[in-house]
Amino acid sequence: MFLTIVSASLIAIGFFGTATHFGGGFVFFVLALLTSLWVLGAFTFVRVLQGAVEDTIICFGIARIRHRYTEIAPNLRHELVRSIHDDFTGVSAEMGSSMSWWQRLMPTYVVISFVTSVLAGAQVAFALGEAFGISPSVQAAAAIATFAINAVGFRVVASRVWSSIPRLFPTRYPSNAK
Repeated sequence: MFLTIVSASLIAIGFFGTATHFGGGFVFFVLALLTSLWVLGAFTFVRVLQGAVEDTIICFGIARIRHRYTEIAPNLRHELVRSIHDDFTGVSAEMGSSMSWWQRLMPTYVVISFVTSVLAGAQVAFALGEAFGISPSVQAAAAIATFAINAVGFRVVASRVWSSIPRLFPTRYPSNAK
């Protein structure tokens, strides 16, 4: 939904700019729209991150139940097609993913953080150009810096959330245990 709103907003900016000949309230409209899109993006990031964490915790719980089945009836182990390990390695194997660097770019919350960071960079560059007449090269540098600050901020938030899981839900049946 967030990406649909971003797309519709970019179209609205084009229509509004054409209708106002990029004058009048165009600058205010763009800045207000980009600000609201950034806020919506930040909220969407947090909620999608929460959903991913909740899904992971549920996978841990289901793996624990499967592991308990194998303790009660060891002959069932070969019948279970999903992981019986309640750690990140087991959950990754269950989801069919690997712990590679590119796999970490695929979750929805990462895409949302990227798009939101791009919006922040665009907003800063646009504001600097319109309010202060800053040169395009300085606008580009400010946009890149703003993007980087936002992306790092989102990454720090996500890392803190993910790193709290092992403390809150300690592993009982690790993947490397026999």
